[in-house]
Amino acid sequence: MSTSGDREATVHADGDTETRRVAGRLGRALRGGEVIALDGPLGAGKTTFTKGLAEGLGIDPRDVTSPTFLLLHELSGRLHLFHLDAYRMGDAEELHELGGRDLFRRDSVVVIEWAERVAAFLPADRLNAEFDYVDEDSRSIRFRATGPGHEHLVAAIGTGEAS
Repeated sequence: MSTSGDREATVHADGDTETRRVAGRLGRALRGGEVIALDGPLGAGKTTFTKGLAEGLGIDPRDVTSPTFLLLHELSGRLHLFHLDAYRMGDAEELHELGGRDLFRRDSVVVIEWAERVAAFLPADRLNAEFDYVDEDSRSIRFRATGPGHEHLVAAIGTGEAS
């Protein structure tokens, strides 16, 4: 793991189990009102990460599936989890038309896969998580808080304090 100040951390995850462990630690640090924007190539672990995040919120990870065809799943645990997949969306306007602003609530966490497709719609203060393959079994996840409301998440990743 490497960190760069209060706003960035990079984690090397060996496989799905480690990806879920990192995400679970992050999930336990969530307070509500956070937006987590996931980007990276197909199959890089975005949904696996969301399963771990859900587990950290007290949600059964088996309830998390890729929302590619439904676009949005809502799950309840310690906080509401809105899991959105923007892969099939044309642009940010489509998310706006679906009532996307209603998702950004203090009692909820919003996780968006393929977030770059709707970046213009997302709040300026969020946590970006960029996934990349290291090799066939492992990935690198670079976390970047874009504002002060999400710096505590980078700190939780960097120190492991939420485990």
